[in-house]
Amino acid sequence: FIEIPNKYYKGRTSIPQKIELTEDFLSFVGLYIAEGSGGTNRININLHKDEQYLIDLVDRFAKSIGYNVKSRVIGNGIVLQINCKILKEWFSDWLGRGSTNKKMPNEFLQLPVEKLKHIAYGIFSGDGKKKKNNIEQTSLTLALQLMEVGVRLGLQPTTNSINYSKNNNHSNTYTTHEFLKSEHNFKQKKYT
Repeated sequence: FIEIPNKYYKGRTSIPQKIELTEDFLSFVGLYIAEGSGGTNRININLHKDEQYLIDLVDRFAKSIGYNVKSRVIGNGIVLQINCKILKEWFSDWLGRGSTNKKMPNEFLQLPVEKLKHIAYGIFSGDGKKKKNNIEQTSLTLALQLMEVGVRLGLQPTTNSINYSKNNNHSNTYTTHEFLKSEHNFKQKKYT
């Protein structure tokens, strides 16, 4: 179990304070790290509308904490929303605000491999390049953490940085290579 700190409740009790570290919760955490953001009093997950197994994952997690998912299709994309201010505030602080600040919680880096791989699955599902077995993101902290996770999963990952410059705005993209080539290859896992 993980316990949501008291400071996020402020008299509200709309979500259980202890959440079990299930496959769905851990995969959802990884997916949020890759594709999630905080809106006004809600969490948003942005996916392709054909990623039904991930849509189902978000729906199962939301229901497990007593919420329903609202969705909006925009072109080929879908925005999934869980309207829960406690979850939005906790995830924003715990997992990072903005893509360049995303990170895995330190306590999760110490999880057994069988649990850790579900977080990695969620991140790969959002930021992974399946044909190349790479994960790309803009957070240096997350790139370094993914290296550690890869080693714990029995891999030999490498990371490189690419600097893209546009109108004097600099952003780096960090790619973790060879992330899924091992017996722990879970890229085809469908959570149903």
